[in-house]
Amino acid sequence: MFSNDMKKLSSYPVIARPFMRHMSSPLLALVFCIGFYSSIVLAETSLAARQLAAQLANQSGFAADFTQQSFNSESVLVDRSSGHIVLNRPFHLRWETKTPFAQTIIINGDRYLQYDSDIDQLIISSLDSSDTAIPSLLLSADALAIDSVFTVRRVDLDSDNNLASLGESYGLTPLDTGSLIAELRINFKQQLITSIMILDDFGNRSQFDFNKITAKKIFDSNLFELDPPADTDIIYR
Repeated sequence: MFSNDMKKLSSYPVIARPFMRHMSSPLLALVFCIGFYSSIVLAETSLAARQLAAQLANQSGFAADFTQQSFNSESVLVDRSSGHIVLNRPFHLRWETKTPFAQTIIINGDRYLQYDSDIDQLIISSLDSSDTAIPSLLLSADALAIDSVFTVRRVDLDSDNNLASLGESYGLTPLDTGSLIAELRINFKQQLITSIMILDDFGNRSQFDFNKITAKKIFDSNLFELDPPADTDIIYR
């Protein structure tokens, strides 16, 4: 069931299509949400999955400036963007791109809002169970959910199994060979997410680097609302 949902991600009308002009952006949002629901971690899960879930659940909120660089299969830079992200437990997200174009994405519970200031347009959608199949998977079962979809491994240990000085790093490979994702790499330093790499099955790679990070804090709920100008074209879907 989960693997089929993974394959259908690109057809989702809410999560995949509007979420920026990059396929990797919704996937990044879902990565951030892994572990943001507390639940019992079962002994059957792998050690690496439990360690990853513990790291991701370590903060009640996360905010940072981001820089995204997208590379094609030949490692040529094809796109670059930057902005700011704010996330509150359990599923409140503000993803604001500032360059090269201004766009604000908000997920507030079961509502999705996308505001494009350059065309004065606001899209408002309701998130139902079909739209949120992947987020629900990642949010509902903690390490068990991660283990059911990904092979998780620590990639920050040296040959003597000692922790590398740069921090913790986890590689996630989908169990479903037909997944849109080939690999996720999540890097931590001092219990903070510092970067995420997403590699797709075509060899394209997106690198997200975070700075000016604030974590372990609940952010103002007003950040997850939008008050557009009066002449904004509002579209309900």
